[in-house]
Amino acid sequence: MKSGKLQHCRLGCRGFLLWCFAFALLHYSHAVSVSSEDQVSGPATCTDVQQASGTVAGALLQGERRLQSQSRRSAAQGELSERIGAAASSRNPSNVIIARAGKAADALVSDTKKFLHGWFQGFGPGWQDLKNAAVAICLSTCWLMVYFGFIYRDDRGIPPMSNSGAGDGDRDDRKVVVGGAPLAVAPANCGAIDDYPHLVIVFRHPNHPSASGEGEENMDESALRRLHACAGTAAHCNPDFFDAWLRDHQGTGNLRLVRDAVLQGLCKEMPELGFETYIFSSLDDDELYLCFSLRRQEVLEFFMARDDHRVSLHRDSLTKLGIAQCLDDASSELPKLRCGTASRRTFGDLEDKASFPDSERIRIIYKEISAHVNLDAAREEGVILDWFPGHEVTSLENVHLASRALRGSWGLGLQQPLSQIHNYFGPRVALDLAWVGMHCKALLSLVPVAIALCLVDWIGELERRSNMLAFPAIILVWARISSNIWHREVHFLSALWYLKDNEAPARPHFRGELQPSPVDSNVPERQESVFVSRSRALASWLAMFVFCLVAACVFLLWNTAFRGEASMLQNVGISVLIFAFGQMGNHLIKILTHFENHKWDDGHYSSYVWKLFFVQAFSRYFVFIYEVFAQLPNADQKGCLSGVRLSLLTTLASLCACEMIAAVKEPLMVKVNIWYEDWKLQGFSHRVIKRPWIEEQSKYAPWLIESQVDTTMQLVLTLGYIMIFGLLSVEVAPLCFCVFFVQLRVSTFLLEHYVQRPFPYETVATGVWIDVLRLLMNTGLLASSFLANVYGDMFHGAPWNAKLAGVVLFSVVVETLWILLDQVFPADDGAVELLNRKRRYVLQKAASENRRLSSSFGQGSGAPACAVSGKLADAVSKGAWAEIPRGDGRAQGTTAA
Repeated sequence: MKSGKLQHCRLGCRGFLLWCFAFALLHYSHAVSVSSEDQVSGPATCTDVQQASGTVAGALLQGERRLQSQSRRSAAQGELSERIGAAASSRNPSNVIIARAGKAADALVSDTKKFLHGWFQGFGPGWQDLKNAAVAICLSTCWLMVYFGFIYRDDRGIPPMSNSGAGDGDRDDRKVVVGGAPLAVAPANCGAIDDYPHLVIVFRHPNHPSASGEGEENMDESALRRLHACAGTAAHCNPDFFDAWLRDHQGTGNLRLVRDAVLQGLCKEMPELGFETYIFSSLDDDELYLCFSLRRQEVLEFFMARDDHRVSLHRDSLTKLGIAQCLDDASSELPKLRCGTASRRTFGDLEDKASFPDSERIRIIYKEISAHVNLDAAREEGVILDWFPGHEVTSLENVHLASRALRGSWGLGLQQPLSQIHNYFGPRVALDLAWVGMHCKALLSLVPVAIALCLVDWIGELERRSNMLAFPAIILVWARISSNIWHREVHFLSALWYLKDNEAPARPHFRGELQPSPVDSNVPERQESVFVSRSRALASWLAMFVFCLVAACVFLLWNTAFRGEASMLQNVGISVLIFAFGQMGNHLIKILTHFENHKWDDGHYSSYVWKLFFVQAFSRYFVFIYEVFAQLPNADQKGCLSGVRLSLLTTLASLCACEMIAAVKEPLMVKVNIWYEDWKLQGFSHRVIKRPWIEEQSKYAPWLIESQVDTTMQLVLTLGYIMIFGLLSVEVAPLCFCVFFVQLRVSTFLLEHYVQRPFPYETVATGVWIDVLRLLMNTGLLASSFLANVYGDMFHGAPWNAKLAGVVLFSVVVETLWILLDQVFPADDGAVELLNRKRRYVLQKAASENRRLSSSFGQGSGAPACAVSGKLADAVSKGAWAEIPRGDGRAQGTTAA
């Protein structure tokens, strides 16, 4: 606590000194501007008097002598009054101290003026423009504080949905016949085809004509071993899955034989583990759908206890424990318990295993399948066509209804049911949608400010030169507040969903040599030397740098072809080049990140995000930064950045249109593909094709991790246009809000209707997006301070030293505002600590209550009670304290022999 208070005191003193410095600098600039005007007017008047006629000159000289004599007389009277006042004040010590302090302050001001005069070289900014900008900044800051303090609502307080996907009871045995021949026999408790499986694997039908032609190529032993690669500790892997098949086929085989082996092996192994398994053929008999479910309660409890999964408490457990907490409050979310034997023995009566979400069931099934075969490697090698988690109608409908209820009747609501989204889609999708929704609500606060500045600029009350100083400062204030709010949101959600406790999963694509594991030397683990991994990372970054150089050369050649003349063709060409290099950069980054061969998922995720950010940011911002620096010789000419402003708006509008078209393309392509397959099946007949929903989901577009990162990155780069180039055009803010709003609605719509259900990966690298936004915000501070002072009319015609001093002054003022805003909107609001305190209290209360009810000591059917020795008990009951022996066994009062 003391260190925190000391840090706050240091920040307050730092902000106070910076504000004093800024005030003195502005005051001196105004004084220098006034004195320079007086100095200019003085010599001009003397020259006019010398050029006048003799009589007029004589009269003026006589008047001047009279004024000088009067000034000497008044100066003498003033000096006499000062001496009298000094003599009178010398008798009072307080007056002496005040006089000396005043002299010291005058000396400090004089020295400060001399120092600032060296920086600004006698130049002072326009005082009226500076005052207008200060008024706009103050009013906008007050509005932002009111909005984020009283109007803004987070998505924490929305209660989670109840998951009813637990056991469905026993079902009759069923023999699955596909394509006229029995491929596999489903065991007891096998689901029907119209159920909703948790995981689906799509195979090419072995009897289809296309399978016989494409499956004749041979696969070597290395490719087969890659299908069974276990990157992490291989304690749960099954090394005998392929060994028998490899011995029978001498280590090699064609693709068709491998496909049959995988299909038959999964149909044999998974039902033995207790998973409900069934298989069916597509309508055109060219694909097989192998489906797995986990609904039997006893099997679910076995895997929960074995893997030590977390399970929530009952909603009514607080009432049983006598705890009064508001369950609608996000900080009162019930704790989740580990399902180990100790937890079940202590909290067994309070656990709610029926609330185990479908996302955890999918992870359990995927873990067991990965112990047999690497699904991603099998898809790349062509062994399987695809794999995806299946949608569950009831849970998906709950998410849809909760989202629609929060949007309102007009569909303009921006709150989201994050708990429901997390339970169904997993933490990564939930955090991505939370980020988009939070910034969409934050951008809504900038729209009135941008409209007000545009209106005032339009009616002529405030010129654009004031906007160039006010709007970037307002954007930076908004960026700091929104960054702190997202920082607290992501930390709270990570604590709410226990993301900090999750271990980073190993990537199945990791390539390495089998060596003794550092965790357990008896278990083999794939590893790669540190030198090789760092060399791969260095080569990857160098390749990315070369790509950026090639993109820069192409942009420079395009601008040189137009010789700096802004035109619609040039702007459209720039948009096309940005889009093209962005797409090529996406493919290059995927290849480079795969080449780096990351072992853990969080390292792969962070590396992919940073590389994608640098490549996309370079391709998007380089051309505008180059055009800005190309106008440095014309910095003092008004309207020198009008071409850059037009190019920025045109490019941003074109890119937004491309993103919207790409978003609409997914559902359109899905509809077209399904319609084409239905048309091939029914031909010219009018019979209705009833396609199973699982088969329809296989036609949807996959929502992979790369797709999630690409979608979020496009929005991050859109924020960069506001933070870096927002002062060039105020209209960028409403346009960016429209982009975020449309993307939020499109992402939710696609996830619910037209994309495959994403795999619920556990998120570990939650702080990477915070670091990206902080870097973008600091870059925006440097760019805004440079553009506002170098190209703005505030320092029009000033020397470079004065402009650079303005850059420093702008940065100091914004940094001071950030320090003050951190006290009002801190990055940590104490919600995480309160959540942990409530959870610890509930667990302690539950543990003490269960210990009391179990009666393990004393009465009841627990362990037998221990009694004090009989003689000692009689002595204690009678109060004969002298009969109690000593510690060495001798009686009291005896002496040693």
